[in-house]
Amino acid sequence: MIFFCFLSCFFKFCIEKKLLNTVPKTQPN
Repeated sequence: MIFFCFLSCFFKFCIEKKLLNTVPKTQPN
């Protein structure tokens, strides 16, 4: 169960990073 949660978090992070890379207008940082 914990592994699944970790995988989900990792995927979410990857997707968010990809989205940010595609459109870095959401978070100028």
